Amino acid sequence: MALPSAVVVFIAVLAALRVATSQVECADGSCAGDGNAVSLLQHGRSRKMIDLSFKDVLLKTQQGTFWPENTLRSQVHKEFLLELQQRVGDGVEQQKRETWGFCPGAAVIEEPMTKVLLDKDLFDETNLGWWSMPVQQPSTTLAELRGKLTDLQLPFPVNTSGAGQATTFSKGSAAQVAAMMYNATKVQGIFENMPKAMRGVFWMKGNAMAEELTVMQYSMWFPEEKMLVQPQAPFSWAWPGGKPKDAPFGGRMYSDGESTGLQNAFVYMVTAPTNSYRFSNCSDGGKISAWPLCNTTSSDPMAYAYMQANPFGSLKAVSNPGELVSAVSGIPSTLTSGIQGAFTLQALKGPVEGALFRRTCQWGISACAFLDFGSYDLVKILDGAGSPVQPYYKEFIDYMGDVPLIVWSGFSSDDSKKTLADLNRKWIEKNER
Repeated sequence: MALPSAVVVFIAVLAALRVATSQVECADGSCAGDGNAVSLLQHGRSRKMIDLSFKDVLLKTQQGTFWPENTLRSQVHKEFLLELQQRVGDGVEQQKRETWGFCPGAAVIEEPMTKVLLDKDLFDETNLGWWSMPVQQPSTTLAELRGKLTDLQLPFPVNTSGAGQATTFSKGSAAQVAAMMYNATKVQGIFENMPKAMRGVFWMKGNAMAEELTVMQYSMWFPEEKMLVQPQAPFSWAWPGGKPKDAPFGGRMYSDGESTGLQNAFVYMVTAPTNSYRFSNCSDGGKISAWPLCNTTSSDPMAYAYMQANPFGSLKAVSNPGELVSAVSGIPSTLTSGIQGAFTLQALKGPVEGALFRRTCQWGISACAFLDFGSYDLVKILDGAGSPVQPYYKEFIDYMGDVPLIVWSGFSSDDSKKTLADLNRKWIEKNER
């Protein structure tokens, strides 16, 4: 399958930038001939954690053929990358020799923002996942909602004692699943503490990845730090069970059937990434992003958020979004390991409070992510009361058409839930040593 020209150029430029800058970084011989060494040392244990989690899923579920055939795979040959490097290398090397006095994009924050939460003594552990939420989703609610959906079987063999047997995945219509996501994540003791702007159900409009809806109202909100920590949990995310007619990038990251959505759902469940957002007004956000899209004159304390992903909910670790370039494109990580990413959430004017955000995705090298690629709109389709937000709700339903939505719908039993929680804790403990 031919890659879209924009994707080819984007991946090639990033890979070439990585090769060019690694030459400068290794000029003193410290890399010992390994262009990947510097980046690995920079990311340390946190990078190892996210590498392990994704590799375990990819290798153990389907013997290296986890991703469906229609997933983007690199057709950019090494010779082309080297040729491109020669064209841009001189300018990149000069830029690398200088410190980033000004970043024409978003600054890359490599230190976990969530470390400040470790001092709050709110948890008996160093992670925040679905298993450590202070109020759990009622099992009766999850079972009732799941009973109204159609259960799905994973399209690959799973360990009978592992996550695949402990969890359930189901599908339903777009309208049905959106309403269920709201109800399943409106948990007393959690919901009322959420900022109003973060309540409801959001559509990831224009996201090229095969994922459609998310909710943030089943998260932990820390008002003093202005930080929201969102764990992966049942009914917190939804994936397509097919390819909508107007899917982004012509649906190249989708499959015609359920395979891609179901596989993505399984990966999210197994790797259990927690998303953390540090909010501020837009003016303060401008200290991180060169040209913020939010209103810099507004005093709205929720206008801007810097986003990080914490592997397995670890508050001590953060994954580098740059890892996605290799995972999605198929380019060897030795060519993409120096690529960094920065994600933000920026409020735009919408029909109601918190109804429209720009979810920026920026990429680059070193401490500056200066190439915008893959950004999309985060659009609220159900508000904090569970009512449709127009015109966004109708737009989403029309967009999905007859394509169903897939959700992680719960656990096969209470014992299975406990077993999976214990496995996650043990994995984190082992990899944080």
